Amino acid sequence: MAILESKFIKDNPQLRREVENEMKFSNLVQPEAEQRIARKHNLKHSSASGSGQGRWIKMLKTKKMVGAVTAGHAGIESKPRYSRKKKKEDLKKAKPSVKKKRLIRVGNLMVNQETGDEMDTVQRAYLNWKRECEVKLADIGITGRGSDKEGGKGNDSLYEHVKDHVIPRVQRVGASPKDGAKDTIATLDRLILHEDSLIGEDEEDILKEFMDDIKAMAGGNEDPRNINFTQPLEVVPRGGKFVDVGKDEVFGHYRTPIYVDSRKKVHGSENELGAVKAGWYSSEKNSAEPPFWQAIYSKSSLSGGEGDTVTIGLLGILENFEKALDDTYLKELIINDTGDFGAKINSLGNLTRLKSKLITLMKDKRIYRGGGHQVKYGGATGIKTLLNATTFKVTDTQTSKYLTEIAPQLKDITGGDDVKEFKIKFTDATINRMINLFVRPEFVVPPHLGSNGKPFLLSDAGGGRKVKGQPWSTAYQTALDKSKIKKSWYDGLWG
Repeated sequence: MAILESKFIKDNPQLRREVENEMKFSNLVQPEAEQRIARKHNLKHSSASGSGQGRWIKMLKTKKMVGAVTAGHAGIESKPRYSRKKKKEDLKKAKPSVKKKRLIRVGNLMVNQETGDEMDTVQRAYLNWKRECEVKLADIGITGRGSDKEGGKGNDSLYEHVKDHVIPRVQRVGASPKDGAKDTIATLDRLILHEDSLIGEDEEDILKEFMDDIKAMAGGNEDPRNINFTQPLEVVPRGGKFVDVGKDEVFGHYRTPIYVDSRKKVHGSENELGAVKAGWYSSEKNSAEPPFWQAIYSKSSLSGGEGDTVTIGLLGILENFEKALDDTYLKELIINDTGDFGAKINSLGNLTRLKSKLITLMKDKRIYRGGGHQVKYGGATGIKTLLNATTFKVTDTQTSKYLTEIAPQLKDITGGDDVKEFKIKFTDATINRMINLFVRPEFVVPPHLGSNGKPFLLSDAGGGRKVKGQPWSTAYQTALDKSKIKKSWYDGLWG
């Protein structure tokens, strides 16, 4: 995602990723994305009033510009701008993208991890969840937030409240509530939004545990819909004034018509907010759907419908995320020959396509210096260059099993058991070991030299020139002797 080094980005480099995500998933140009992020964090943005817009922003909006504005016009990544209706139509037609787009290093591996097509929907839903949760508490009937228990500033938005109060209720034991909640949100941001992250078995376990805890909270006293409040049974006039009579219990939200009536008539509140929607509170448990509850449970396996404030809650998003992970695979895998790679030669031998390619290359006249018998490794036609550039398709589950033997880290990577294609970056030493083990038992003389040619000559890396005590030692010596007889005959003929 191309992004300009605007004043906002320079002043707030920590928000670069959020701006990029808004541009990508909300189909916004950079200034619009910056304004949205600025409002989210209560920051000023130079273009908020319109007077601080640069000339390139004004150019985007000029009537003289015909058609979609592209990178050639504004120096940003191509992102057509149409009407809101046209934008929605284009989004519906667009093929769902996937999360991973580039190779990520994991030890001696380079991995291109692709998640299921549902990931695009998950990303958009998660960003929309964060945006919807930015609603101010006062707008959902919550006032008097004051300070938190640690003496800090109280919550201003539903998002802050969910992060600081609701999520900690499902946090793992031993974690500081607020820190734990921040870790949870940070983990979700990294796994769902960041393209340079890798999803492993540990991350899957964390998400599944979090989902299990959310489900376990449902229906209990910690469930936001079951938080109870006490209110008057009724408000009646008595002795020239109004008084509260009796007590009643309500669940989900405290701002009911009775509560508001009491605040105004009994307690004299002049600027009291009105009652919230009837569906946000209830006289019975497990029936109210307040925004706090919606932020966790709406449109999930525990609630069929969308919320009126938060469309889809965290649980629903994570359930869809789990489905996307079920379809995760490794589109491309590059294994670098490092460490104890030499000990994995036998496992390499199980990769039949690799063995076949190696034998084919060793029969190719181009890999020998001057068309002779000495193998060359580098250069455009060197055996290492050609072998390392070869992409091997995986067409059976057995190959994935052998790859796991060669690269055990794959067991810890989601989709590691479903590799679509791979490359291996070999060293000279490993290539020589494979030639000695897989090629020389087949032939020891380059085919282009004929039956009386010299045996091919390797470098000394990895025992490439060790010929004694090998299963093919006799064949090698015989070929060497025959080549000497031929040389002697030539010398006698032309000497």
